[in-house]
This record gives sequence, C-alpha cells and structure tokens, in this order.
Amino acid sequence: MFGDWRQNLSQSFRAAGLVKSRRRLSGWLFLGTGLLLVLVFWLTAKFSPSPVSFAGKPALTVVKDQLYPAHLKIASISLDLPVSQVELTASDWPLFTGSASYVLGSGIIGRPGNAIIYAHNRTNLFGRLKQVKNGDLVEITDQAGDKWHYQVSQVMTVSPKDIGVLSPTKSATLTLYTCTGYLDRQRLVIVSRL
Repeated sequence: MFGDWRQNLSQSFRAAGLVKSRRRLSGWLFLGTGLLLVLVFWLTAKFSPSPVSFAGKPALTVVKDQLYPAHLKIASISLDLPVSQVELTASDWPLFTGSASYVLGSGIIGRPGNAIIYAHNRTNLFGRLKQVKNGDLVEITDQAGDKWHYQVSQVMTVSPKDIGVLSPTKSATLTLYTCTGYLDRQRLVIVSRL
C-alpha cells in the first residue's frame, strides 16, 4: 500500500522534472516535514500567552506606606529569593532575572487579602515550585525584617485566562505562581494561608 503511494509520488515528481531519484525524493520529503514542524512550532509560540502573565489584571488597591515583601523562603525546596515590587498593566507583567515579583496593590503581607508573588519558571527562581506540597511552609520577610509564615493549602495548574486565583480574599493569603506546561501555556499556582 505505502510502496504504491511512494512510487506514484516519485513518478509524479519525475514527470514534473523535480526529482531524478528516490534519494532526492526522500530529501525533499524530509525537508518539507522539517519546515512544516518549524512552522507549527512558530505559530504555537506566537499565539501562546506571554510567559507568566494572566489574560487580565487582578483587582488592585495600592496602600501608601505599607511594608512590602522583601524576601521569600521555602525550606522544603531550598528556595531563597529576594522579592521586588512591580506595577501591573493588563499587558505588562514585569519579570526579573534574579528575584521574584510582588504585585503592588495585591494583598498586604500579614493582613487579610491576597498577596501575589510571581517569577520565571527557572531553576534559580520558581522552577522548583512544582515540588511544593500541601502543608509546606513559605516564609516571607517584609522590608522591616518581620517574618510571616504561610502554610501551603493548594497546589494547582490553571489556564492563563483563570484570573480568579488572583482575586482578593477575606483571609491572609499568599499566592505564588509561575508558568508551566508545554510552551508555558499553563500557570502553576501555590496558595498559602497565614
């Protein structure tokens, strides 16, 4: 069955003067397949959501003179990172190469609300978050040096369109997240409670 198909294709290419041997036909088929795979990969990457961002912007309220998180530590996965502050727009979710990002206007550490911290899915940043388990402790140190201990209560993977995980909460909540999955098309979310 397949031999007839290749023979017919080979005869068609020869008749058109495109191929003089089976070896050349195989080369053309290999090249065509390779180009098709590159095109599919490029289109997938082009229309994927940008790394780490969500499809919208959470409800934010900036409070003057609040103390921001300055450091994050998760002993169970040997994660120890500085935390920088960022302002979000719907299309711009700033990232740092050496620190996690605290979303200005999200919850205040140690108070009711949803404090949001995110980072790249790289080994030196949030690449090890996938190893976090329910019950693990997350230590946040604020700018004054006070330490806050949150306990992981949920580990989940969501779509970038699911911005509900970033919504304000009535209890003191810490949400950590990073990208995950094929071409970073999903978000790994770690929810912790004080």
